[in-house]
Amino acid sequence: MSKVYALLVGINAYNPPVRPLRGCHNDVDHLHHWLQSTLGGERLALQVLKDADATRANVIQQFRQHLGRARAGDVALFHFSGHGIRAHSAPEFSEFEP
Repeated sequence: MSKVYALLVGINAYNPPVRPLRGCHNDVDHLHHWLQSTLGGERLALQVLKDADATRANVIQQFRQHLGRARAGDVALFHFSGHGIRAHSAPEFSEFEP
């Protein structure tokens, strides 16, 4: 049976001058609940990082250690809720997201 390895990251708290957000923990909590109620049990391997735990180093570590456990036929799911960045899309994606 295939397994779903999920890494959910939600950041509400930011240092000034970046304004804090309010809904990112809710996004992560709702997806967490949905994944557990839909997949649950042994099929789901889930890690959640919020605010201070969601450092660059921790996210990279969880990509390697947690999502890196996925094998052929498994699903590796990464979800991020927080401030983003505006940048031009790579040419191969510009048709979908300019």
